[in-house]
Amino acid sequence: GDRLGPWEAGAGFPVLLVGHRLYWFSFEDASSSLVTACLDLTTMRRVVVPPLRQQSIRRAFCNQLEVVALSGRIYALAHVDLGEGSAAPSAVLALRLDLAGKRWEALPPLPTPRFGFAAAAFGGRLLVVGGESPLEPGILGTTEAFDPRTGAWSALPP
Repeated sequence: GDRLGPWEAGAGFPVLLVGHRLYWFSFEDASSSLVTACLDLTTMRRVVVPPLRQQSIRRAFCNQLEVVALSGRIYALAHVDLGEGSAAPSAVLALRLDLAGKRWEALPPLPTPRFGFAAAAFGGRLLVVGGESPLEPGILGTTEAFDPRTGAWSALPP
C-alpha cells in the first residue's frame, strides 16, 4: 500500500526534511541507481518521487551524497569514482529535483573535484565547502557556490 513500511534508509546516505515532507535517499544494491523516497508527515503516506536516471550515480561509483533544499528544489551532490580509464576519474556531479514539476535535471558538475565536502544553502545559493582533493593529498580550503538564477558555479573568496 501507500502507508510507510519498514524504514529502509541506506547507511551513510542522507535524509532531508522539506516542509512537512521527509525525503530519504539510498541504493537497493551495488548496481542500482539512487532511490528517492518521500513520506508526507501530515498524512503518513508515501509520495511518488521520480527516479534519478543518472547512470554514473550508482552505488558502485558513488561514495558520498549530500542533499540540500533550496527554493522548492532538492539539490543532490554526488562524489563519484568512475575509474582510471575515464576522462574524469573523480568528479562531483550536481543534480536538482524540482518538487513542483517532479523531475530531475543535471546541472554543471562542481568545478573542483573533491570528496568529504559539506554542502548548505545560504543567501539563495548552494555552497560546497572544503573536503579533500582526489588528485593530490591535502584538505581543500575552497568554497564554491551554485547560483540557481545563472545556472553557474563560482569560487568564493577564502
